Amino acid sequence: GHVYTAIGDYPNALASHKQCVLLAKQGKEELSEARELGNMGAVYIAMGDFENAVQCHEQHLRIAKALGNKREEARAYSNLGSAYHYHRNFDKAMSYHNHVLELAQELEEKPI
Repeated sequence: GHVYTAIGDYPNALASHKQCVLLAKQGKEELSEARELGNMGAVYIAMGDFENAVQCHEQHLRIAKALGNKREEARAYSNLGSAYHYHRNFDKAMSYHNHVLELAQELEEKPI
């Protein structure tokens, strides 16, 4: 999916990431499923499809929270912040990015 995204072939990028989500679900690999949903959200952003992007990133966040994976939760919040930034909803973007900062401080790490 990443190669297709890099060359701007978004339909194939989405198809690839969707296949990965299905495989992750079948294998009960929830962390992989969450990450692939985040990847799908990034492709939707590149396509200008804000609603589907947010939906994917919210699913990513739900799974990360359910797993108790703070690092992945921070990634999902960051992705949501970026989605709202691109949609020019700066207040909501800032709110999500503040969650990232809080989690980074909690994890006592700088890079998320």
